Amino acid sequence: MLFRREKPSEDALGPNSYEIWQEKQVAIETAEIEKIEQKTSSKGYLRWINPMTYVGGFWSSLLDDNRREAIKVIISMFGILATASAAVGLIWTVWDATEDRKLTQERLITDRFSKAATLLSNEDNAVRIAAIYSLERIAKDSPRDHWTIMELLSAYVLERSPLDEEDKVSKNEKDKASKQNPISKQSPSTEVTKKSSKSPKPIANDVQAALTVIGRRESGQDQGKQLDLRSHDLSGADLSYADLSVAILRGANLIDANLSGANLRGANLIDANLRGANLIDANLSDAYLSIANFIGANLGGANLSYSNLRKANLRHAHLSGANFRKANLSLADISKAHLGHAHLNDADLSGAYFSGAYLYKANLSSAFLIGADLSRANLSDVILRGANLLSANLSDASLSSADLNNAILLNTDLRETHLIQSQLESKEPPLICNSPLHNKIKIERNRDCDKVAAALHKRLPKIFPSLDDAEIFVKEEQLKIWN
Repeated sequence: MLFRREKPSEDALGPNSYEIWQEKQVAIETAEIEKIEQKTSSKGYLRWINPMTYVGGFWSSLLDDNRREAIKVIISMFGILATASAAVGLIWTVWDATEDRKLTQERLITDRFSKAATLLSNEDNAVRIAAIYSLERIAKDSPRDHWTIMELLSAYVLERSPLDEEDKVSKNEKDKASKQNPISKQSPSTEVTKKSSKSPKPIANDVQAALTVIGRRESGQDQGKQLDLRSHDLSGADLSYADLSVAILRGANLIDANLSGANLRGANLIDANLRGANLIDANLSDAYLSIANFIGANLGGANLSYSNLRKANLRHAHLSGANFRKANLSLADISKAHLGHAHLNDADLSGAYFSGAYLYKANLSSAFLIGADLSRANLSDVILRGANLLSANLSDASLSSADLNNAILLNTDLRETHLIQSQLESKEPPLICNSPLHNKIKIERNRDCDKVAAALHKRLPKIFPSLDDAEIFVKEEQLKIWN
């Protein structure tokens, strides 16, 4: 900056001194201006500098460092924005490419599906089989089309292998016979079985291929839906280890079919024909099997717990080691069946027909055997602990070494039954009431009538909700007179 000295008075300077002072002052200011011009010219500035510009330059010099830092930050921000923009662009490009690829794949799958579906009607058997396996690959590649393909294959099986007219007639006769005599002690379908006992024709290769695909599908993709194979002719089919859980097979013909290890949990097999079928180790828990025909079928080791087999026909069936825990076998025909080591504990066997059945070492603990026919059955070493044998027929049955502890023998004829007195006098003996015994057994037939009512009320509260109801029932049963 330029500083002007204070002007002195003329009296203080003397004559001619004021002019001299002015000249000096001009010289000083001129010298200072030249110095400033030299400095600014070396930096390329204009030679003339306004005083205010000089002041701004002074303060700018103080802010240069901060400005540089600010510029660096701004440049960095632009770099980040540029990178982010590039990333967004890349993501958009990838997404767009992915969508294009999905659309392309969907178009390809649609084309494949259409071609395979069309080929199912081809006259060449080999072409149809190839189309079936092509559909299987599509079902795996496209979960969205999984169930549609399973429905298509089910419809294909029905079209290619429907029930024949003779099977339909036999079923109608069976239904009519069941309605006319619903509680018959004889086999519920003996006559019908004779009419429909012809050997099944071999299953077609293309039908077997479709069933194989259905059986090994990814059932988790079923979306809670049920396969519908009702009234299909699947006789002789190989469905071993097939997943048919909750499938609808009502009225299906499965004669001589191989269902070993198959998963039929919760399946509907009402009125299905499984004569001679192989069901070894199959899972039939919670299945609906009422009126089904299992004559001569092999269910060894199968799981039928909680299943409904009401009025089912199990004559001559192989049931060794099978699990019938809490199953409903009321009015079922199990005559001459093999039930060695089978589990029938807590099962409902009321009115069931066991005549001539083999039950060696079977477990019938707490089973409900009211009115069951066990005549001529082999019950050696059977566990009948806590079982209810009210009015059961045990004539000529073998009960040697059977466990009868806590069983209820009310109105049960034991006169021709093979057992010994010690089986009725254990620490927890059976409750005997109005049950005639062999003349060699010296036990009063009304020994435990005063205890039976309480036991019935405790074990069967749904039937006998109060003790009074149970006592009235026992008194009525005591009125029966034996010849």
